[in-house]
Amino acid sequence: MEVHGGADIHLQPMEDPTPEQVDVPKGGCEPMESWHWSRLLERGARTGADLAGHSMNQEDWNAEMGDEASPILPPLEQASFSERPNGPSSDFSPSVSSFGAVERPNRSQHMQDHFGGYWRSRGPKVTYVPPPPPDDEQSIFARYQTGINFGKYDENVVEVSGLDPPAPLLAFEEANLCQTLNMNIAKAGYSKLTPVQKYSIPIILAGRDLMACAQTGSGKTAAFLLPIVAHMMRDGLTASSFKEQQEPECIIVAPTRELINQIFLEARKFVYGTCIRPVVIYGGTQTGHSIRQVMQGCNILCATPGRLLDIIGREKIGLHNVKYLVLDEADRMLDMGFGLDMKKLISYPSMPPKDKRQTLMFSATFPEEVQR
Repeated sequence: MEVHGGADIHLQPMEDPTPEQVDVPKGGCEPMESWHWSRLLERGARTGADLAGHSMNQEDWNAEMGDEASPILPPLEQASFSERPNGPSSDFSPSVSSFGAVERPNRSQHMQDHFGGYWRSRGPKVTYVPPPPPDDEQSIFARYQTGINFGKYDENVVEVSGLDPPAPLLAFEEANLCQTLNMNIAKAGYSKLTPVQKYSIPIILAGRDLMACAQTGSGKTAAFLLPIVAHMMRDGLTASSFKEQQEPECIIVAPTRELINQIFLEARKFVYGTCIRPVVIYGGTQTGHSIRQVMQGCNILCATPGRLLDIIGREKIGLHNVKYLVLDEADRMLDMGFGLDMKKLISYPSMPPKDKRQTLMFSATFPEEVQR
């Protein structure tokens, strides 16, 4: 197989190791060897599988299926997917299954071994629960020092395409935001618009989709949060802690927990003093904790891709009411392998069609795959 650069890679077939070459892990799990009838009987007895219906001897088996055929035994157990130790979450470490096979994280589907039995995780569950952020006004509006070259953003050249795009803003006051939102902007220390904010805010306020290319630290979080919060305050809210399934009006997806948590902290500033409730969920934390946060009411959901699809699969989040879908750092999500997750989210049956929602995409670069 030739790869870019002219190097040739030759793939040599690997030989099966002998039993003496395979380390047996602690716990007594044995390496998977070639299939022999005696081995099947031993494994069936060890796992409790019922072999009464299989009356063939070794010769009959080999004559019918071939020496290298994998056997088909009755399922180990027909436990429902929700009864698995860790459920559909991918938040568990690979572990050894009852047959010595390595268990792999699943993504909203049944995982079966060679015998048709469901893999059972024996690895430790994720129990970490992040501490709640302080909710006093001083902590919410804590300011961070801007970069020494922040004022030079105005020197950047901005290119805008599309049919009759709105004129850029020159100041926050020109956006005609409500008094509460203007007060929160001032408390957060926002005094000067960055280029991405000048052009993005009027486009989003006009109800149009947006694909913006802006580097990290250019103020794009406020560029999409401010108009979204303004629209939500104008149109009203539907989330309630009494609902069995939460249906947020806005879903924001980012590739890492650090980035999504920063977005959540910014959202808390802009919604301060309103009924809008932002929630953040991400992997590496207890799934039950994420569910509890969502079920307390959720208008703006900030999430990483894997945890978002997990909670949607558990039917704790509905997508029927989504009006704003934000994909932040879209290029990084593709680089990190979240492309299929993004396609699955956008094409989810309950996700409103693109003419019924606003789709806002922000990226530091614009490769062809991001544009598609």
